[in-house]
Amino acid sequence: MSPVTIISFSITIAGFIGGIIGCVAKLSTEYGKLKKTVETNEKRDEEERAKVRVKFSNLFATTSAHESTLAALKNNVSNLQKTCERIESKLDRLIEKEVK
Repeated sequence: MSPVTIISFSITIAGFIGGIIGCVAKLSTEYGKLKKTVETNEKRDEEERAKVRVKFSNLFATTSAHESTLAALKNNVSNLQKTCERIESKLDRLIEKEVK
């Protein structure tokens, strides 16, 4: 092999290796950007999850309070209904006595 051929071949190999190094550097930069984006998204998602947890907790507490209030109201209505029935029966007896 002549020196010119060796030099040309060496330059070609150096160019190829330089191209590979350039591609690796570009991929490394893209990977860094992607990693940073993923980390940013994970932080934002964690903040959103914390907000949702608080909202769910508040909603659950409110729903639970409404359910207990509803149960108390049902009990009150039931008691009032029983009282009304007793009053109606007493009134019916009084009306029957007056009619006789």
